[in-house]
Amino acid sequence: MLATAFSGCIGGENKGNNEFIGVLQDRIHENIDSDWKFYKDIDGTKGHQSAESANFDDSNWRDVDLPHDWSIEGPFGSDYPAGSAGGALPGGIGWYRKHIEIPKDYSGKKVFIDFDGVYMNSTVWVNGNLVGNWPYGYTSFQYDITPYLKYGGNNVISVKADNSKQPNSRWYSGSGIYRHVWLTVVDKLHVAHWGTYVTTPTVSAETAKVNMKTNILNEYGAARNCVLLSQIMDANGSVVGMAESAQEIGAGKQYEFNQDIQISSPKLWDIENPYLYKIYTIVKDGDRLVDDYETTFGIRTISFDANKGFFLNGKPTKILGTCNHHDDSCLGAALPDRANERRVQLLKEMGSNAFRTSHNPPTPELLDYCDQYGMLVMNEAFDCWVTSKTTYDYAMYFNDWWERDLENLIKRDRNHPSVVIWSVGNEITDMTLPEGKDILKNLIDKVRELDPTRPVTVGTPAYFTPTSNLLETMSMLEVVGYNYGERTIPDLNLLPAQIQPVENRVALYDLDRLLYPDRKMIATETTSEMSSRGHYKKPYDAGGISLFNMGGMGDGQCSGYDDDWLQGWSHQGSWRAVKNRDFMSGLFIWTGFDYRGEPLPYGGSVGFESDLEPVSSYFGIFDLCGFPKDHYYLYKSQWTDEPTLHIFPHWNWENAGPEWTTVTVWAYTNCDTVELFVNDQSMGKRTFSSLPEGNLDLHIEWEVPYSPGTLKAVGSRNGRVLCIEEIKTAGAPAKIELTPDRCTISADGCDLSYITVRILDKDGNFMPIAENQITFSISGEGKIRGVCNGDALSHEDPTGNTIKASAGMCLLVLQSTTRAGEIKLTASSSGLISDTTTIISGWSNEK
Repeated sequence: MLATAFSGCIGGENKGNNEFIGVLQDRIHENIDSDWKFYKDIDGTKGHQSAESANFDDSNWRDVDLPHDWSIEGPFGSDYPAGSAGGALPGGIGWYRKHIEIPKDYSGKKVFIDFDGVYMNSTVWVNGNLVGNWPYGYTSFQYDITPYLKYGGNNVISVKADNSKQPNSRWYSGSGIYRHVWLTVVDKLHVAHWGTYVTTPTVSAETAKVNMKTNILNEYGAARNCVLLSQIMDANGSVVGMAESAQEIGAGKQYEFNQDIQISSPKLWDIENPYLYKIYTIVKDGDRLVDDYETTFGIRTISFDANKGFFLNGKPTKILGTCNHHDDSCLGAALPDRANERRVQLLKEMGSNAFRTSHNPPTPELLDYCDQYGMLVMNEAFDCWVTSKTTYDYAMYFNDWWERDLENLIKRDRNHPSVVIWSVGNEITDMTLPEGKDILKNLIDKVRELDPTRPVTVGTPAYFTPTSNLLETMSMLEVVGYNYGERTIPDLNLLPAQIQPVENRVALYDLDRLLYPDRKMIATETTSEMSSRGHYKKPYDAGGISLFNMGGMGDGQCSGYDDDWLQGWSHQGSWRAVKNRDFMSGLFIWTGFDYRGEPLPYGGSVGFESDLEPVSSYFGIFDLCGFPKDHYYLYKSQWTDEPTLHIFPHWNWENAGPEWTTVTVWAYTNCDTVELFVNDQSMGKRTFSSLPEGNLDLHIEWEVPYSPGTLKAVGSRNGRVLCIEEIKTAGAPAKIELTPDRCTISADGCDLSYITVRILDKDGNFMPIAENQITFSISGEGKIRGVCNGDALSHEDPTGNTIKASAGMCLLVLQSTTRAGEIKLTASSSGLISDTTTIISGWSNEK
């Protein structure tokens, strides 16, 4: 976890190993997200001469709080250079300015400004003085602004974010200061930036050795006698170990302390019980307390094995992961912390235990939640090296910046117990070229220099031709990552006799297992199956679809029947390809959530029967709102022990056309028997095994005549009914139902409540094909952050207060203010009965 300040009071003499020695808060780590001025220059032609100057008049600029993403404000358009791959939203140039009072007593200290991320090519000035530039939009970075400040007076921080060179990303990136900004104030003798590194070299049930390397920087003009006190606190706040060291540090020098502490009967961090400890670091200049620092960590062991896969704390653990980009619903790329927490919670509830930060460093708060909820992380650095994938992407900067960007990532995130593997690239063409070996060696060497405790991988696509260069670079990886290794190998006639195809397919995993028996393997990206929540086409055996063979999907939607995949295989086939192979450490499905941009198989040059071009993806297990699609229940049935039964499609086919006179009904379940009824008439029982021999399907199905009424499934296990699910034919839309995910939020100006909106008929049945236009109004101590319906074809303003329901649902995101009180939200639509929900915003941390 990113270390931060802690506060306490001065304690007396240490009276034992269980007493916390508190200190005054000497380090200030202040969030400065609020009260910025903003100006947007979409095409980059207007400019603002002297906008970096302290005297520039910004009184007519917009007031904004951070995190802020100007791209999500739109408007949508077909002429932006990034196109639909970039979400059909604008880039451009944005200026930010903040007026801030710096207290006089900060004089004589060191003052830094910390950016968690600015997209992209940011330049920072303080009082008109150029401080620095950082091209990569996903890196966290810090500047020393001590020399430029007016102590006891007003100061101006100016930031220019330049996202005008498009396209520079294969997906929606967002634009601006889209992550937090902090002001850090420390004594001249202090812990360096990201200056603690915590490892657990030996771990057993009886004891664990915690090693702490702490970098102390002396920025005084003379040597200082530094005393470092480190205390480990358990989750109850009790001291469980401590160490003290002393060292004279010369003027302008840095010294790394190396301390060991033994913890008796340690509580281990794992995916079910993610126990966290804290190290409180106290720095003294002689007898004077000068700095304090907090680092959260976990005690755990990890290993990868060529035969048995991944081990967590000595136990074989299949990695059940998803790949995810960084945007969310109507928020774009600017996510308040609650948005990241909700995403982790939704994935955990599905049974997922791992998160790949595709294809860039994440916001640090995401990793905090992965630590807290027990979510393993593949932390990824880059989508390209020196060979570009888009015209203006990171390849422009790689040679000059890779080392700084990678070092910042590793130093920032290496204390997170959730991070179990580093990825230094995704689908890197350079690995097929002679120079790729040297680049990869440099990357691996840098990672090992900063963190030798975790392996390094690259997501390598199965469609790369296995040249000698590629094979050599893959052999350099401690764990080899496969993107779409579930794909069949090109020529089954070349198969060794030891490998037998199943359904005329052979995973690349099997072939490489035979050729490289000592290789440690993980499926870094799988599936790439596309679906639209609530939309269904008659099932067909397409064998996957391509950009120019869309299987009749020309309406801009994809089917929910798990038969539209682009790169790998179906959800069922891709999971089975890893589930049944112990040597595979696990998988990361593309993707957990739909995301803006990259609307494959549509968009670009491909025509379809719609007036609107899709602007978001179809790959997610959850849609853009975070509403589960049908495949969610496949994974819930496979990855959890919770009794699960989900049937689909919906049961409103009376006006759907002659092809729906019979309906293919699917069920995802972990019951062993399911009986289906249409209007109380049995359609037959189906038995199910989670590992059906010789069958790649992880669902059961019926072909039934359509008759309006009630579709019901009864699931049993060992003869005992466990699950009953009913779907009723809904009548005309009649009323609105609002359901907040939380009814109590914090009055911190940042907290969120996600409110699900459903359209019901007069009897309260969900209407799955409703598309009513919903308008929202709000009163009290909250504001509407935005709206979303999960439809890739929607071009409605995500930051507005009205949106059309898609497949009977939409979402409103409500945000608190800094005042406690009641918030009332009302949803209305012409011809429908409105609904109102009440949210309480308060100061309590309980939500």
